[in-house]
Amino acid sequence: MATHSRSLAIAFACCACTAWAGSSIDVLRKALDSRRSTVASLIQVQSAFEGAERIVTKVEYDGKGRSRRTMLQPLRMQGHVYIDDGKSVTTILPDSQTIKTIASRPLSNDFRLELIGKNYQLSSVKGDKIAGRTTIKIFCRPKAREMPSRRITVDQETYIPLRVASIYQGKESVLLDTLSFETPKEMPSSLFTAPSSSRTKVVKIPSPVRVKDEVAAAEYVPFQPWVPQNIPLGFAVESLEVLLAGKGSVLALRLTDGFNMATIYQWDANFESHFPHSSLVASRNLRFSLLGDLPDAIRGKLKEYLCKGAMAL
Repeated sequence: MATHSRSLAIAFACCACTAWAGSSIDVLRKALDSRRSTVASLIQVQSAFEGAERIVTKVEYDGKGRSRRTMLQPLRMQGHVYIDDGKSVTTILPDSQTIKTIASRPLSNDFRLELIGKNYQLSSVKGDKIAGRTTIKIFCRPKAREMPSRRITVDQETYIPLRVASIYQGKESVLLDTLSFETPKEMPSSLFTAPSSSRTKVVKIPSPVRVKDEVAAAEYVPFQPWVPQNIPLGFAVESLEVLLAGKGSVLALRLTDGFNMATIYQWDANFESHFPHSSLVASRNLRFSLLGDLPDAIRGKLKEYLCKGAMAL
């Protein structure tokens, strides 16, 4: 049950025309698609927010929609490998000789780009050299003043994102940076296949059930689901997923404004919290928890909206 979405500090978006081949939205669409069609090997540094732990990763794409991420730092994660073939995500934990698999959860590029077009104003300029590569820098200015701005710098040839910065209340945080970039002719197929060994423990993690609306969700959970409408700050429900656990099943509402992501979890009020370390919102019959890597003020506004909605149930 994912609570944070690092990777997801890395999304892209829309609007003004530029000197490049097409509009900013076109450049960002290519950026979102680039990792499916480009053969590349990068060393990148990620951080969910200002002051968060820095994670150094070797990222490899085979140009056929498959990716491999090998953790280099911090030490406690060193050697962990994540392989996504578009159908499943495989996690390789060498220290415990364990392999975990779960169904891949692709995000809708069209939906995110549509939201960014509504929520942000875009412009593009020639960017600085990053890891020796010529770049395009895209400025994404939110229409809601409370939200962070984004600066997304992509490789001019392949459109792979090389740097993502968030600017919030005058402070800039680099969420993604690239230390090295190579484009080999091809990648060995073995890199994108989990090794097999009689000594390795394979664990298949149950996947959430994706449903189209609250009517479909009600078939899986022992309560009447609530799907919020007109969420503030440009957020919208991207998808609904049911985490099956009998009478303790949880409905996860994945929210995004195109860039920022959060999840509202809801479950039957008769069960104890599934998220003991998060702040809860309660209605007569339901319990809610809001999780995501968001600034406190934005999380607070979403929680306030959630409280008002819960009181009306």
